[in-house]
Amino acid sequence: MKKTLNFSLLSIMFMLLLVYFVFAATINVQLPISGQNVSGTMLLNVTADLTDSGNITNVTFYFFNITGNLVYNVTAYNETFNDTMFNVTFNTVTYLRDGIYNLTVNATNISFAGVSNIIINTSVTLLTVDNTPPNVYSIITPVSNANLSANFQIFNVTVNDTTLTVHTVRFNITNVTTPAVYT
Repeated sequence: MKKTLNFSLLSIMFMLLLVYFVFAATINVQLPISGQNVSGTMLLNVTADLTDSGNITNVTFYFFNITGNLVYNVTAYNETFNDTMFNVTFNTVTYLRDGIYNLTVNATNISFAGVSNIIINTSVTLLTVDNTPPNVYSIITPVSNANLSANFQIFNVTVNDTTLTVHTVRFNITNVTTPAVYT
């Protein structure tokens, strides 16, 4: 009984090592990066490679909203036998609402038996999609068509953004009597 148990444990350890070395892979998300703010057309770029001579058949990108619900997924397929770089371009305006997402990337291969296996996955967190420009809600001072002749003037505006915090507001002031623009 003891010999059978030892042989069984050794067999299990051998199989685990075999699976690790035969199916071990690396996946590296190049774009986007965690914490990135994106809008419009977005490039998803991943390098994925098996450490042996195996073949990655596809890479799937899964977008989960902040509450964990799957919102969108897109798959890049291997164009040649040894592809290691996978790119997908899509329009965030069409497929994702403004908000914060977590991106999970799965690389898949086909085993020798023809069975599809997810061999590795990785995540990009807190990806912000913001396709809505900030809104100038109101200009408090100066009032419209005011004559400003002082050396010092206070500008007060209210600006809001539905997704992000507004960090900077730039003013473009044009002097109609002199051809100059002050920013």
